[in-house]
Amino acid sequence: MKQLLTLEENRQPIGAIEPQKEPLTVTSEQRLLRPSQGPWFEVSIVNDGPNDCQVLVNSSKSLEWHTVRKDETYRVSMSSPIIKDVLFRCAKGETADLRVVGTR
Repeated sequence: MKQLLTLEENRQPIGAIEPQKEPLTVTSEQRLLRPSQGPWFEVSIVNDGPNDCQVLVNSSKSLEWHTVRKDETYRVSMSSPIIKDVLFRCAKGETADLRVVGTR
């Protein structure tokens, strides 16, 4: 019974917000971002441009990149804390400045 309670407690968000302190500049070289204090329930990515970028949440499991257009917000929300990393890239010769906020 105690194991079930512990498992259920781990599935509950604690409301901690983990924003990146500086905008994340993405280029054509892939850039990996990992939560610093454990997996996230949700991640929100705002693309301030000047170009579009591509995002892959949980890079070891996902196969399909999502394009985040300039001035667009992309949000991924899970029912448990399973977001372990986010991979970013832009097209060759392009850059994008992103604001990333994870929620635990």
